[in-house]
Amino acid sequence: MEEQTTTVSTQTTETAVATPQEDPRLRLTPFYAEIVEKLHRFFRLRTFRTNQLEAITSTMEGKDVFVLMPTGGGKSLCYQLPAICQGGSSSGVTIIVSPLLALMEDQVENLMQRGIEALQWTSEAKDSPSSDVNKRMYASNRPNLLYVTPEKMANSGQAKSLLSYLHRNGQLARFVIDEAHCISSWGHDFRNAYLALGQLRQTYPGVPIMALTATATPRAADDIIKNLHIERCIRLKQSFNRTNLHYSVVPKKKMNLIAKWIQENHAGESGIIYTLSKKGAETGAEQLRNEGIAAEHYHAGMTDDDRKVVYRNWKSNRTQVMVATIAFGMGIDKPDVRFVIHHTIPKSLDGYYQETGRAGRDGNPSDCVLHYAYKDANTLYKMIREPKDQAPLPPAVVARQEEALRAVILYCNDISQCRRVHILRFFGETFEQKTCKKMCDNCANPMPLEDQDMTAQARSFVSFIQAVTNARVDITQDMALAAMRGANTKPLLEKGLTGYSDFGACSASPKELIELLLARLLCDQILDEQNIQNGSGFSNAYLRVSVMPLHHSNELTAII
Repeated sequence: MEEQTTTVSTQTTETAVATPQEDPRLRLTPFYAEIVEKLHRFFRLRTFRTNQLEAITSTMEGKDVFVLMPTGGGKSLCYQLPAICQGGSSSGVTIIVSPLLALMEDQVENLMQRGIEALQWTSEAKDSPSSDVNKRMYASNRPNLLYVTPEKMANSGQAKSLLSYLHRNGQLARFVIDEAHCISSWGHDFRNAYLALGQLRQTYPGVPIMALTATATPRAADDIIKNLHIERCIRLKQSFNRTNLHYSVVPKKKMNLIAKWIQENHAGESGIIYTLSKKGAETGAEQLRNEGIAAEHYHAGMTDDDRKVVYRNWKSNRTQVMVATIAFGMGIDKPDVRFVIHHTIPKSLDGYYQETGRAGRDGNPSDCVLHYAYKDANTLYKMIREPKDQAPLPPAVVARQEEALRAVILYCNDISQCRRVHILRFFGETFEQKTCKKMCDNCANPMPLEDQDMTAQARSFVSFIQAVTNARVDITQDMALAAMRGANTKPLLEKGLTGYSDFGACSASPKELIELLLARLLCDQILDEQNIQNGSGFSNAYLRVSVMPLHHSNELTAII
């Protein structure tokens, strides 16, 4: 960690180096001089990354802000820097809601080393008892940053009293919702406690809200904004493409062969291996040690102290490989991770994107390898339908999680399309395969494939969706796939979809080919999805024929 500088110029002529995308008008705001002075003095930085300055300026102007920024993009600066400024809407305390204790501890420690006082307020905080934190926050010299868990916000009477006191006295600068995808039922880390944050706007009127996440599909982003009631927010988004990451999918291998791959490709370099279970993490780490690799395991069944020890060993490179469940997740701050291996397929593509995003944060080439075996998918399906140690999930949640898992399976089975095209399309981003530059297995080693003329099936698919939507019937991707295969399922019968002329038009084609056809129609913007909020407040995604494509479906051709 770099030490805090002791001297700095505070002249208003001091500037930061502009990014190519930066709006030059941001340098004309009355807050710019203070923003740059704090950037240099406390964070030892000379430049802003994409969208950082606009996010900081917007929140200081009292606006709500939604920030979608890939892992390693610098989200924390967007709220830490304005929290220590005095201009605009920054006077007072910035409340940061964060889902993980380890993430809060890392950020608080980082800030304190920079000379910025911050507190974390949780029932688990050992070094700062709750009563002491409460006392400090009522003092006149209170810190400007307070980290809390969503559970603390929802359940603590002390926390609610403090927030009301700060609000009455004009000392509540803003709310920051970190890892905001946790508030969306479409997010891969949905947490019920986050839903209570939807009351902030009504309970504390006039207080700006900033929501940040590194992973959200368009419908998850809509969910976040609606649930937080920040519909008029400034929305800041940048490309999800991580150009230095090489993506590949391989048949699942045993840990001794993975150890050999590590020794041949990343000897002595830091990495993460994700497994499905606690036992898998423990046995995996042991097997790697038997092969001569310094490895430790990490999972939620360990004590807080044990997790801290193994994390510090890994972060300081005393341990080369961390074998972990997804409990080893948000808040990992290690720039030189050279590989991330999934020994079991992830439950969703957004989860996969975030987990692989822990590799190569220093910008150097890194590998993301997914080991695929369909039997693992069957295990995950069973976990979704029959969860252990908790009540059964609502049917709508089960359906969404199954849909997310099917998207991962489709990704694994796709041996022709660029991995980046597939991943980025999931996040609503169009990507040209030629710009991948062989940074995925399908582009680096293209297999000889036989073209399949799917023109007739494509025309029938588009015609079917058009007819259904003309009849004001909403249809999801899964329902459309079932209908085109001619499945007489209860949902299709209830919606009357079996009576359309194009129903079952693709029944002679393999299921996998129909899924690839739908992916192609979405990728080429022949079809798109519209997010519609249901009566429960969540968004559902329904297929529509795009306004962009051909006016007549009989002009459409499709070769897969």
